[in-house]
Amino acid sequence: MQEIIFEEEKMKSASVLIVDDEKVVRDSLTEWLRETGYEVMAAEDGYEALKIIDEAAPRVVVLDMKLPGMDGIDVIKNIKEKNQQIGIIIITAYASVDNAVEAMKLGAFDYIAKPFPPERLETAIGKVIKFPSPEERVEPKEQEEAKPAPAAQPRECVWAKAGVVSYRLCTLNYKCDQCEFA
Repeated sequence: MQEIIFEEEKMKSASVLIVDDEKVVRDSLTEWLRETGYEVMAAEDGYEALKIIDEAAPRVVVLDMKLPGMDGIDVIKNIKEKNQQIGIIIITAYASVDNAVEAMKLGAFDYIAKPFPPERLETAIGKVIKFPSPEERVEPKEQEEAKPAPAAQPRECVWAKAGVVSYRLCTLNYKCDQCEFA
């Protein structure tokens, strides 16, 4: 039960930056996410977003691809240069496979085409928050040399001393690898 409470606290205490040049989108997402329990900041372009990131380092950035001055791809590059721990979710009315692939290769966590139900964005934000940041990830220890598996030991026949009973049990598909009935 504590783990569930911890996850909910972690999710709701996370800060989210909404970056969209459309005021109605920016304001409605900001209001909705605040009502959901997130700490929310907003920016109308990439330059303002980068300034906020320098000052506040949000856990999640919800980023529109078409922005004045600096497009979403350039914003992703700048964010990842500054802070690898920030999860980026792309939202766009101009979705394309090429654009999505490029964004994901640069480190975006998710890509959502507008219009979308708010629950879709909330699910994506939750996944970013639950996914450990590079700082939180536990790296596997250096791989030890692969040790050969121990040779399989033949199973001891527990029925071998029982005479006729062993024949009856072995014919019922008990596999012991030692008796004459196996």
